[in-house]
Amino acid sequence: MHNPLNRINHYCDLLKKFLNSHPGFDRDELQDYLNLFSFIMNKPHNKLEKVSILLDKAINSSKRIAFRDYYLKKKQ
Repeated sequence: MHNPLNRINHYCDLLKKFLNSHPGFDRDELQDYLNLFSFIMNKPHNKLEKVSILLDKAINSSKRIAFRDYYLKKKQ
């Protein structure tokens, strides 16, 4: 018998493995990890296209943070 939830169960299993492979992540940054998982799992499936998209977003990002501000946030 075919279980209609097999695909959902499979994605839940992949998400669990993804989060378990990053055991030290800060739960306050959970949304960022979910965004990364979503980016990895969704189209395009071509890895070079994904790298191109990721680099384009990183280079064209207008958000700037000072080096010391980044590390002050981590210590608190």
